[in-house]
Amino acid sequence: MISFPLAWAFTLVYCTAFLLFTLLTMRLLSRALMAPAVHWWARISLGLCGVRVVLDNPSTLLDRRSRVVIINHPSTLDIMWGALIAPPASVYVGKRELMFVPGINIAWWALRFALLDRRNPRRAHETLRRLVKQMQKERLSVVMLPEGTRSQDGELQPFKKGAFHLALQAGVPIYPIVAAGAYALMPRHRLVPFPGTIRVRFLAPIETHQWTRATLVDDIDAVRTKMQLALREMEPD
Repeated sequence: MISFPLAWAFTLVYCTAFLLFTLLTMRLLSRALMAPAVHWWARISLGLCGVRVVLDNPSTLLDRRSRVVIINHPSTLDIMWGALIAPPASVYVGKRELMFVPGINIAWWALRFALLDRRNPRRAHETLRRLVKQMQKERLSVVMLPEGTRSQDGELQPFKKGAFHLALQAGVPIYPIVAAGAYALMPRHRLVPFPGTIRVRFLAPIETHQWTRATLVDDIDAVRTKMQLALREMEPD
């Protein structure tokens, strides 16, 4: 029971130290240090929680390139395993409410991540426009959770369109990733995770060159179906 509070305490200390470093360097090194910084944080935090992450197949995120990475969102633990697989030079996009989560809000600013205000469509669209420019200029990967919020029952929820509009506007592929086991370890209303294993699978990248606004709903459904089928394959017998 004490492991999760320790993980949060570590997060606060680590994020505060990283914040001081980024202030001294004026965030000039945030992009270069992002991946090793969050990998190390995630590895320690998951270890403190007694959670092991197993990759079903080799990562598709090792190179630096422009792409949109989408992951399923059944649990609070998604923040940790999602950080563990972070591609180089990536920007994570979270909902605006993360501004009020101690530790996470510090990291979000220090690492130059993005916050999406879903209550304000104009601001949300402006955030996506900035991300398109950054992807094209800096070869960034953008990581998003298309369900928008944690699942109530562990099942894959309907997808919001933001990640797919971003991929369409930037002309970049989508890299779907699914994780099984996180919900069983820490469902939505549980404050402390059980120890155990999370399995992560990298699905084949999906090109978006032939997508249009007219076909977007069908394209989103096709991506979601692929992720749903993969999750069913990963269910224990």
